Amino acid sequence: MAQYCRRRSGEEFEPQNVWQVLKHGGGSVMVWGCMTSAGWGRLVLIEGTMDAELYCSVLEEGLLTTLDDLKINRSDIIFQQDNDPKHKSR
Repeated sequence: MAQYCRRRSGEEFEPQNVWQVLKHGGGSVMVWGCMTSAGWGRLVLIEGTMDAELYCSVLEEGLLTTLDDLKINRSDIIFQQDNDPKHKSR
């Protein structure tokens, strides 16, 4: 959200006119999401290290519930992903 204020010329860097912001080092968040021709899918928060077991549960929570939400038949989709080993695990 942008914020604007009026200042006189030459006042932009005075201490009362500067708002310090931490841009890096504030942590990270990993999420999984999907999109379909019928709309956006669910966003799933991933906590911890992603492994094959967690990936399968993320797919159940994210992909399968998205298909149900959007009333998409599971046999009508083409599911694409990269070649990460955990994506190909049985």
